[in-house]
Amino acid sequence: MQSQRLFQLAMASALATSAIIIAPPAHAASFFPDINPTNEEGKAIIQLAERGIISGYTDGTFKPANPITRTQAAKILAGILKLDTVHVKKSTIQRHQT
Repeated sequence: MQSQRLFQLAMASALATSAIIIAPPAHAASFFPDINPTNEEGKAIIQLAERGIISGYTDGTFKPANPITRTQAAKILAGILKLDTVHVKKSTIQRHQT
């Protein structure tokens, strides 16, 4: 049950970021002066930054209360799932018109 809660907190934290660039792991905690690294949310944010999945804003903050776009959420999920986002082929799915 606690692992599910930690996963939920990690996902919520990941989706709260607005920029996705690779951050050097040794300095991940210092990039986010606006998070508390001792609580579960802060730990999850730091872990995701250390994995290179999130890094926050260019000013070095994380801004966990800011909303994100679908594109940003998709980039986070692609990073977590390690999807190839460079060699994407054109979709063959046909859309139905209504």
